[in-house]
Amino acid sequence: MAEELRYIKREIEKGLARFRALQRRAYRLEMKMKKETEEERINKLKEELKKSCPNIEFTPRTLRLLRLVGTQPYIPLNREKEVIAEVIAEHYE
Repeated sequence: MAEELRYIKREIEKGLARFRALQRRAYRLEMKMKKETEEERINKLKEELKKSCPNIEFTPRTLRLLRLVGTQPYIPLNREKEVIAEVIAEHYE
């Protein structure tokens, strides 16, 4: 009986791991489907910055910086490390 119980618990863990993996894939696909292009996000960010600082100028260097920070969509705090790691991996593929 104890062995059967261990088997059942292992199978549950395998099922839960598979479920979590599928949830992550579904989340990534949803993000890709509703994801704005990088250029659209940068333009929105530039507009917001110009509202608060009308005299701001955007050089190629500052645009590169905007691409690195502040252009990703909202990330839930509990998934932040995972999503940031994925973004970095995608950037360097």
